Amino acid sequence: MTMYRTNNFNTTIYAGSNSAKTITNNIDLAGDGGLVWTKWRSSALGSAPPIFTDTERGVNKNLKSNTSDGEESTNSIDSFTSTGYTIDAGDGPQGGTNYNGANYVSWSFKKTPKLFDIVQYTGNGSARTIAHSLGIEPGMILFKKTSGSQNWAVYHRGANAGTNPQNYYWRLNQNGVQNTDTNMFNGTAPTSTVFSVSDDSDNNSDGQTYIAYLFAHDAS
Repeated sequence: MTMYRTNNFNTTIYAGSNSAKTITNNIDLAGDGGLVWTKWRSSALGSAPPIFTDTERGVNKNLKSNTSDGEESTNSIDSFTSTGYTIDAGDGPQGGTNYNGANYVSWSFKKTPKLFDIVQYTGNGSARTIAHSLGIEPGMILFKKTSGSQNWAVYHRGANAGTNPQNYYWRLNQNGVQNTDTNMFNGTAPTSTVFSVSDDSDNNSDGQTYIAYLFAHDAS
């Protein structure tokens, strides 16, 4: 197992074994919270989706970043620890985290002011702002409906070369160019304390659940 890390972010390369595995990266995911993004690297064995598992939604609850699928409850990360996380003996969705003989890379992001935050919320179908704890204006936000199928939506400060980026978005699960839509983020750029949604099904349908991953741009 190979690790590249800071105190708040870690990259780990490991081999799947189809048996219980402990990943020690010295990031306190249990206490501080965070996201683990795992990707299969063994193309010779076929393909498997990139898997998002986070502390807000809980263990063995996965999102695939290359599809519009909602949250799946299946074997993957079965505990978050004070020094990383553990992986279930099963191989997860389509070999997503621990298939025997496959090679993986995982990126762990700790919830940290001016670096990374996670917000889970329930949509209400009306334009509103939602609080976050990033402590700085986000550079990128990934939105995903978890209660059913829906494309990912991506806000990025660099959209449209940085001019009114709140009026543009991408799809994380698709390979298309940026889309123009003044409704997606209610035509309002995020601030150091809130981000905006409207009535769009990508991020605020009434009664549906969502997760938002917020990444900082500049911690200065």
